[in-house]
Amino acid sequence: MHLPTLLKNKEKSQRSRQMSSSKTIGIIGGGQLGQMMAISAIYMGHKVIALDPAADCPASRVAEIIVAPYNDVDALRQLADRCDVLTYEFENVDADGLDAVIKDGQLPQGTDLLRISQ
Repeated sequence: MHLPTLLKNKEKSQRSRQMSSSKTIGIIGGGQLGQMMAISAIYMGHKVIALDPAADCPASRVAEIIVAPYNDVDALRQLADRCDVLTYEFENVDADGLDAVIKDGQLPQGTDLLRISQ
């Protein structure tokens, strides 16, 4: 199902009715997994901003994109400043850079598992 159909049918989703408020979600990584996460978040009524080094990454088809390398601390800070919550789609993310920019509770999964996977 493509995004316009998902958005049109959003009201039919019990999950979207249960969401208490719209949030802006930042996804570090705009590959296929990032795109799928973005579609789900948009379907639930959230705004999505992804960070990826490729302007034409899959997530760019459905979300706003910040084009920058994953280890660009300024770009990570820009993403963190614009989003209520952050997540990442894979382990190729700079854990130290994330620790430097995230606010308390903004990255629910933290960076410990990210460090282990690297």
